[in-house]
Amino acid sequence: MFITLILGAMVFISCKKNNPPDVPSTPGGPSFAQINDTCSFVTSTIDPDGDDISYRFYWGDGHISDWSNFVPNEKAVTMSKSWATAGTYSVKAQAKDKHGATSDWSSGHQITISGGNGEWHLATSSAGWSARSRHTSVVFDNKILVLGGRGHDGSFKNDVWYWP
Repeated sequence: MFITLILGAMVFISCKKNNPPDVPSTPGGPSFAQINDTCSFVTSTIDPDGDDISYRFYWGDGHISDWSNFVPNEKAVTMSKSWATAGTYSVKAQAKDKHGATSDWSSGHQITISGGNGEWHLATSSAGWSARSRHTSVVFDNKILVLGGRGHDGSFKNDVWYWP
């Protein structure tokens, strides 16, 4: 009986379960860029076992980055990407601990890549305010935004357009 207890304790000690890292934070980065601009994104997470963590990014265009080097638990990692095609992409992150356990993918961060050819792009056709007869414009994040105004048909609008 004594030998069975010792063997049972040895099995219990040597079978510590490895937990995967938590889902990484939604990547932080720009919301707008031009074709071939280099855009940097950052994410981090916690491994419940305190293990070192490696990250990779899904770029929203069918490509996934290589895994980063392992970094200490909770340390953020930044990776960069440029897109050759205009469009809106959803950038996500995934984490892996040093034992190979992987997290689920994070929520996506939307980035819109413009062609740089002077085209205006519709950000939303129905913003969260009432329609207005005159437009307002602002510069934010190196973009010109035009908010609302009167349409070609004379109707009031609550849309938002941006350039470039």
